[in-house]
Amino acid sequence: KRRRNAHTQSAFATELALKARRAFNLSKLTLRVAFARAMLRESRSSRPRGEKSPETRATLNKAAR
Repeated sequence: KRRRNAHTQSAFATELALKARRAFNLSKLTLRVAFARAMLRESRSSRPRGEKSPETRATLNKAAR
């Protein structure tokens, strides 16, 4: 019975470690997305009003061809 208990605890610890790892990776991803959005927002607000971003200009030029 002790052996089975130890095995169950070990399996539980492994499962918990995997869940913690996934949660950590998701939180890192969330932070990266938030940072990228903040950088995009900042770059948009620093451009003069009405000016297109280089990416938008390239897309518009490509569509015009």
